[in-house]
Amino acid sequence: MRRLVVLVVVAVGLVIPSKALAATVVCSVHCDTRDPSLARQETFPVPESRLNGRRVVLHVSDVDGMAWGSVDDGLPGDSVWLDRSWGDGSSWEGLLGKASIPTTWTGTRTLMYNLADPATHRRGMIRACGDAQGVACTAWAHARSRSTAACSRPG
Repeated sequence: MRRLVVLVVVAVGLVIPSKALAATVVCSVHCDTRDPSLARQETFPVPESRLNGRRVVLHVSDVDGMAWGSVDDGLPGDSVWLDRSWGDGSSWEGLLGKASIPTTWTGTRTLMYNLADPATHRRGMIRACGDAQGVACTAWAHARSRSTAACSRPG
């Protein structure tokens, strides 16, 4: 009987979705998860972060109002992702676009994510984070693009 109860609990646990929800997809000029090769601009608004010899870099296209992260000088299995905050950085949507370096490569990048959400009039902050036998993140970068104008409210 105990074995049956355990099997039922395990089976139910596999079917019921977790309370942790994925980040809401944001669409502005483009929708989240755009390929960085399509970016119309590339800037580096904050210094890169160094982690055990790896470079974790935040890339921003103000023209597109989007950002992506990269990890370079790495080893297979090292990873990079973005954190996006709609507030002061004390809470955020994490692990956006998480990507790991494949075998024989030394770097990889995330997909692009929006810096602003015109549908809800939110301007965000974003940072790149990496895991290479430890975790490190760049500083937060604020939305600065013309595409965020729709999110600005007169003060």
